[in-house]
Amino acid sequence: MPYAKKSMRSSRTTYRPNYRSKNTNKPVSAIQKKRWVPKQVKNTMSINTLAKQVKSLQVSKLGPYQKRIEAFELDHADMGTNNFNYSRPICFQLNDFTSDCKLHTLNPSTHSSQTMKGWSSIPSKFTGALAKYDQFWATNDCEVSKLRYLPIKCDYTMTVSTHMTEQDMPRWIRVDFIKPNKILPQSGSHALNLPEGIFSFSDLLNTYAQPHRVNAINPILWRKCAKSKWINLKASAGQSSTTDVIRHAKFSIRFPNKVINVETDTPYSYANDTILTNIPRKEQMWAIFSFDRQYVATDDLKIGMTRTMHWRDEHGAAN
Repeated sequence: MPYAKKSMRSSRTTYRPNYRSKNTNKPVSAIQKKRWVPKQVKNTMSINTLAKQVKSLQVSKLGPYQKRIEAFELDHADMGTNNFNYSRPICFQLNDFTSDCKLHTLNPSTHSSQTMKGWSSIPSKFTGALAKYDQFWATNDCEVSKLRYLPIKCDYTMTVSTHMTEQDMPRWIRVDFIKPNKILPQSGSHALNLPEGIFSFSDLLNTYAQPHRVNAINPILWRKCAKSKWINLKASAGQSSTTDVIRHAKFSIRFPNKVINVETDTPYSYANDTILTNIPRKEQMWAIFSFDRQYVATDDLKIGMTRTMHWRDEHGAAN
């Protein structure tokens, strides 16, 4: 009896559709080209801590951290006959923390600088028997050294008030913060430095009275230390009678990490030595106030400002 041929179909293995192989081996990947190196741990926190400690040691050599609060107030009596006007800017040196820091304006008859009042310690009412009520006694006990100091920053609060009615046009005051780009000439032919050359900054905001006389700050000679501050004075709607319009503004100026060598209080100092004569002109930073009109006594414009100075020197105490 002949044998039947084995069917090829019968030799195949039939699997159930839900069958899953128990083989979990993964295919071998390609040979690794680079040797495996363990990831290095970053020591960022320790580096930052060490850097702060080094910086703290460096600044400690300049003396303890100190503060002081001072203020000034100007009105039409301080300005004299010509009052506040677009041709009479006012300036003061921002990084002069000494007691010799003064405000300057323009002498209209000579076109030269006119020195005005300086800064006063505040609050000033806590004197004599009332000194025990002064909350800022520790702060204002410190004065800036007239030998050398490191200015850190200065916080300003500005208050402006004037008499206005609803019919009056808005009034503008602008404060610019500048420093020289280079050494500027100061001679009989050119007077461009501050405060001597303050006339070169007149009419910076003369848009209301005489637009054709509008001046500008030359960016080749001067650069801004901070954004200009604009103060707008405008009476409220329905304010028919004359009343006080008051505006406030706050700003801070930070200074480069550079010691200022004043050296006006040393055995070899001359009697006429000041911070203006003893530090380079290029390092002096200035604030300039500009006005858009001629004010009269009845406008009763008043400008007040307080400054909180932060600095280090070798002759004060921490507060």
